[in-house]
Amino acid sequence: MNKGLKIRNNKLKKKAQKRMVIKSNQISLCRFITIRWELIERINGKYQRTGNEKANGLQIKNKVYLINGKYKFINSKSIKILKTYSGVPDWANEYLTGLYNSHIE
Repeated sequence: MNKGLKIRNNKLKKKAQKRMVIKSNQISLCRFITIRWELIERINGKYQRTGNEKANGLQIKNKVYLINGKYKFINSKSIKILKTYSGVPDWANEYLTGLYNSHIE
């Protein structure tokens, strides 16, 4: 591995550690949200922003559980919260409602 890739990998590790930290205002947080994040792909050996993606999910502490079963850390620089919902919205599936109910109780 060359020196440039080592530097990039070290930066990515530090950013991953920062994303995993739970902030003081996120400790008892549980809500349904819509988020947007940037897509970054490797094109011709360089990393470029190729667009944005939107999804709905359930935020518990610093994680957003998406409808497809995956999750994202909310403390990332590229993630923006577009809308928050009060209660359980129509698009929430059984998996998300189960997580919501278990966290609320």
